[in-house]
Amino acid sequence: TQPAWLSPQLRSPPLWAALALVALVAVALWGVSSTGSNGRRHSRPSADPGDAGTVLVAAIHYAGQDASLIERRCEPTDVSCGMIALVKLAAGEGARLVVMPEYGLQLTKPALAPARSATPATNPQRSPEAPTVVFSKLARQLDLYLIVGLLTTEGDSFHNSQIAFGPDGEVVGKHHKVVLFADERHALDPGEGVSVFDTPFGRVGMLICADLYGSPQMHDHLVNELGAEIVVVSAQWTVPRAVNWQAAFARDWGVHVVAASSATGEGRGGGIFHPSGRALAIDETGEPTVTLAQIIVH
Repeated sequence: TQPAWLSPQLRSPPLWAALALVALVAVALWGVSSTGSNGRRHSRPSADPGDAGTVLVAAIHYAGQDASLIERRCEPTDVSCGMIALVKLAAGEGARLVVMPEYGLQLTKPALAPARSATPATNPQRSPEAPTVVFSKLARQLDLYLIVGLLTTEGDSFHNSQIAFGPDGEVVGKHHKVVLFADERHALDPGEGVSVFDTPFGRVGMLICADLYGSPQMHDHLVNELGAEIVVVSAQWTVPRAVNWQAAFARDWGVHVVAASSATGEGRGGGIFHPSGRALAIDETGEPTVTLAQIIVH
C-alpha cells in the first residue's frame, strides 16, 4: 500500500516517469555488458592500415611539371626530386603501398616513346646515384612498398618497366610492359609476361598503361592463376577518360586497382578502384598530386 503522506499525483506515476525508469535500467545493464573483467569499457576497434588485409595505398600523378613547386629544395627540372617529395607526402599520410606513374623518372619532357638513346636506369652496382639505388633507399627509409616506373635495359633489350621495392629496399617485383603502344613498338622491346609479388596485405600484380588492353588470357593468368588481389598500374594515358578503363579492369577481374598517371592531356586521370569498379579516390586534374584510399583485401 502507498503511504498516506504520498501526494495523489505521485501515487500513480505518469507514463514519462515509468519510461525514464526503464531507460535508466537499460543504460545500467549496457554499462555492465560493455566492460571487461577489469571494468574498463571496450569497443570493436576500427580497421587499422597496419592490420593484415587492410592497407592505405597511394597513386602518384605527376608529369614532370616544375618540381620546385612540389619541394622548395628541388631544381625546377629535377623530376626525381619532385617524385621523391610526392612519395614522402604519401608516406606521411600512412600509405604502405605507393605507385609511381609510367616513365616516372624520364618525365622532363614527357614522350610516348623514348628514343633508344634515352638514358635508362643504370645498374645499381655501377653508380650509387642510379635511380634503382635512390628509390631502393627511399622505400627502406619510409618502410613501404614502392612501385617505380622507369626505362631499363637487360642485355640488348630496352624496356618500359616497373620495379617494385619492398620495405627493406630489396627488389620484390619487376614487370616489363607487354602491350607496347603506337611508336613504342619501334623504340622498345615488349615484356614476355606478367608477374606478382606478395605483401602482408595481399598479392600484388603489375601492369603498365596499355597492358590494360592486353588479351583476356594474360589478365586471367595474372588474376586467376597467379592470384593477384591488387593490381598496380603505371600509366601515361593518351585517350580520353583513363579512369573508365581502370575502373572496368577492376570490375571485370574483381581486383583492387591502384593507377598512377603522368598524363596531362585528354587521357589524364588515375586513382584507386574497388573490385566492383567503384572509384574509391580519383584525380583527373593532370596536376601533381597524391591520391589515397584505404582498401581491404579478403
